[in-house]
Amino acid sequence: MDSFLLAYEAPPLDYQQNLYNMSAWRENGLTTLRFSRPRQTGDVRDYQFSDTDCPYFMFPVMGGVFNAVNKRIRKHESTPVISEERICVHSCRRSSPTISTTTTTTMTTTSTTSFPPSTSNHQQNKNNKDSTAHPENNLDSSEDKIKIYQAELKFLNLMDNNKPPTSEVLKMVESNLHRELKPYFDRIQKIEINELKMDPNNNVAIIDLLISQNDKNEKEDIRALTLALNSVVKDGQIGRWNVDSNHLVVTPKEDKANGWMNIFLASFNRFNEDEQRWIIIGAGLSALLLLALIQLLCMFCSCGCGCCKNNSEQEDYLDEKVDFNAKKMMLR
Repeated sequence: MDSFLLAYEAPPLDYQQNLYNMSAWRENGLTTLRFSRPRQTGDVRDYQFSDTDCPYFMFPVMGGVFNAVNKRIRKHESTPVISEERICVHSCRRSSPTISTTTTTTMTTTSTTSFPPSTSNHQQNKNNKDSTAHPENNLDSSEDKIKIYQAELKFLNLMDNNKPPTSEVLKMVESNLHRELKPYFDRIQKIEINELKMDPNNNVAIIDLLISQNDKNEKEDIRALTLALNSVVKDGQIGRWNVDSNHLVVTPKEDKANGWMNIFLASFNRFNEDEQRWIIIGAGLSALLLLALIQLLCMFCSCGCGCCKNNSEQEDYLDEKVDFNAKKMMLR
């Protein structure tokens, strides 16, 4: 959120929001915020960057935890650190497609001199072309070496004019996701969008992830896939499509009867070891508290039944005494 500092109080929200492409995540105790903002916004409350005026930057310490619900940052707990030097923020200029003289000479020499390709390189290129041209055949031939997992991602602008996306659009999404995921997870073989859950604003995509098999177990695969997909969607984009970086679930593709358990395990695997330890401790304490409440309820129920039994016995004794006195009076 675009806000400005006045004093030691919470920064108020700026009516003119000049931030876009905002994303935030926390990993291993480190909070990362990413956004884009023009250097010159025209807002009097914003700092106007220039090539000559370079400010000092202030960094919060022991704080600054990002709240994804209200999009605000918690107050820092220690004195912020100020940069020792001024930091200049220059405009991003595209590099011109010029080639240096040395590079040009080398290219000319290379183009005029021809070398026959080696047999190994030729064979390797041929194999690469064959594998690229027929990816389905490779997957079918090594079907027993493929493991399938499912990922759930929420797209924010997949529909065009409230119309479901076409098959060409889905193929483009699969291609972009495969290209961006490959550097983070090299065992990925194929990506297919299996199902779309559509609503007026969002599309939740159920995506099949086909990966090559190795000696890692299922839990390690899910953790590695979750970390890789988090690295891909942390910017909030896959290609030209916006995604919700907080909505990510990775599960093994199994029967739907185990769907809720898989979702729970995938959500649990997203936490680090310290957070998982605290979750387990909290679950244990909650279970003990529940058992204590059940025991207390049973004790109250047993006491209530005992009181009712004593009252009924006392009433029976009084009835018998009244009957005995009545019979005694009749005999007289």
